[in-house]
Amino acid sequence: MQKMIAVSLMLLFIVSFAFAKDVLMKGSFDMGLGGSFSLKSSGSDDDGIYGEDKQMIVSLNPDIGYFFIDKLSIGLFLDYNSLTYGDYKSEEQLIGPRANYYFPMKNGTPFLELSYGINSLTLNDETVGLDNETFDTKETKIGGGYLLHLNDYFGVVGKITYSLEHMEFGAGAGLHGNSLELLVGFKILQFK
Repeated sequence: MQKMIAVSLMLLFIVSFAFAKDVLMKGSFDMGLGGSFSLKSSGSDDDGIYGEDKQMIVSLNPDIGYFFIDKLSIGLFLDYNSLTYGDYKSEEQLIGPRANYYFPMKNGTPFLELSYGINSLTLNDETVGLDNETFDTKETKIGGGYLLHLNDYFGVVGKITYSLEHMEFGAGAGLHGNSLELLVGFKILQFK
């Protein structure tokens, strides 16, 4: 798996040299892929009354956009998150529009991002009787980041976003929340 990821990243880097000349200009595209993976083990201090659980979170975040004017890319994003914690499992797919505004500099490009997503969250927790229950959620994200150019058309992205979330349970019940996310990924710029 690691070799496949390494080869894919090398191919993206090599192919990025073949794209058009003007980066971040009207009429061009940008495409990105970010993600994260984490493992956590936890237990209690009182002789294991609560047991020991392992937590695993996998997140993939592809996006694509079109520059309608110079420096402004409008497009779509998809967030996929999978969480496993003991008997509890959840999968989340968030899709929606996003807008990025870039501030080109000599060696890199800071940017701002705004997005709105509609989400389908599936929960599975046998201890509380949830068996693949699905809930609809909405999420607004605002954030910013930095695109470090490895060449004119390929770069590494680091960004931080603040999310406002709302989940509907039906019959007027709901859950509100917010989160702060840190994402690291890659971006291809300017392919026509």
